[in-house]
Amino acid sequence: MSSSAPVALALGWLICLSSGLSIVGCRVTQGEPGPEVRAPVAASAAVSKSPPVATPQNAGPHVELPAGVDWQTWTDGLSSARSQGRPIMLLVYAHWCQQCKALAPVFADPAVKALSVQLVMVEQNADDRPSWLEETFSGVTRDYVPRIFFVRPDGTVREDIKSGHPKYPYFYSAAGVEELKAAMRKAISG
Repeated sequence: MSSSAPVALALGWLICLSSGLSIVGCRVTQGEPGPEVRAPVAASAAVSKSPPVATPQNAGPHVELPAGVDWQTWTDGLSSARSQGRPIMLLVYAHWCQQCKALAPVFADPAVKALSVQLVMVEQNADDRPSWLEETFSGVTRDYVPRIFFVRPDGTVREDIKSGHPKYPYFYSAAGVEELKAAMRKAISG
C-alpha cells in the first residue's frame, strides 16, 4: 500500500459517513484503491435493486428473526441435513445491516414458515466471521449482506438457485419475498 493509500482510505470513509450513505454502503477490501460507493436505485421492482451493503456506523437494534422458524447453527444444521436428507437454507446477515433488518420479518410470512419446515434453516451473523463460511462458500460468496444460500444435504452449494439480482446473486430483499419462496421451493424439490 502506498503512503497515500491510508489517507485516501480514511478520506473515503469520512465521505461515506458524512454524506449519510448508510444504505448505499461503503466497502473497502485490501488491495482496492479506495472505498466502493454505490448509488441507490429505485426499489420498486420485486427484486430490490438497492445495494445490499450497509455500514457498521448505522448500528441500531439487532436483526430479530421471528419465532416459529427452527434456526440452527451451521454445525447442527449440516448434521441435521445429512441425517434427514433435507436441504439447507443459510441466511448470512449482520446486525448493523438495514437490509437484513428489513428482511427478517419475511420469515414470519405463513408461506415462508410452511416452506421452512421442509428445509434445515441456518442463520449466521457475518460479523462473527466463522472459518467454515469462507471455506464452504469461497467460490460463491461476495462481501455483502444479507445473503441467502441453498445447500445440499452433503454441504455443497446450489449455485443454480439465485435471487435473480444481476450484481448480487444471493441477495434477497423484503420486497422480493416471492423470489425467496420460489427459491425455497426449488431447493425442496431437488
